[in-house]
Amino acid sequence: MFLWLYRRIARGNPFEFADIVLTNSRFTARLTKLLWGGEPLILYPPVIVKDFSVGADIPYDGRDNAVVTVGRISPEKRLEDAVDAIALTSTKPVLRVIGSLNPKFTWYREFIERKAREKGVEVEFYINIPRKELVNIVTKSKLFIHTTRYEHFGIAVVEAMAGGCPVIVHKSGGPYEDIVSYGEYGLYYESVEDLAENIDKLLTDDTLWKYYHIKSLERAQQFDENMFKQRFLEIIEKIS
Repeated sequence: MFLWLYRRIARGNPFEFADIVLTNSRFTARLTKLLWGGEPLILYPPVIVKDFSVGADIPYDGRDNAVVTVGRISPEKRLEDAVDAIALTSTKPVLRVIGSLNPKFTWYREFIERKAREKGVEVEFYINIPRKELVNIVTKSKLFIHTTRYEHFGIAVVEAMAGGCPVIVHKSGGPYEDIVSYGEYGLYYESVEDLAENIDKLLTDDTLWKYYHIKSLERAQQFDENMFKQRFLEIIEKIS
């Protein structure tokens, strides 16, 4: 049924009818080229980073022994990987999960809570909270992890970096290729064991934490709204 519908609504090769083809990351651009053969331009999404400045400079000692993640609370986000990794750590941080929850995925939240209890991991859920509270929780946490695989970009990763959190992302997709730039601005992992090791590294070494804290703050500014406007105008000028 899906394929039947797809053939009737799918667009053709965008390079055949568009003056410019845009993608939201290098990762997406690479997939686009594989699919259609053309070379798209990259326009990163605008990220609101300025509201995280209120707590971005909170130092290592001023933050809680907590790992935070932000996103929809649904199976494709693979929150179970975070629980399994924290269970393997020696630092045993609190896992803070911020996000929206569709009622049909209530079972998934219950699954994560049950797994956390079984593994001895403390987990806190913050569902549909106001932006101000989200900023406060992120900037009070020591680090951010992103367990989704093959994300096209990852706005939440940039927001966490704007809040001064060192980040750990899965070695796939836009968060790895575009945001942390293959490990230059943050850590990455492939297995749950890798993730656990990186969590312990950042939570036990304040010098390493400060290094990636600074890297996060620097990197976040490269995706703010002004950078988006500047890049967008440059693209428009090419077709005007």
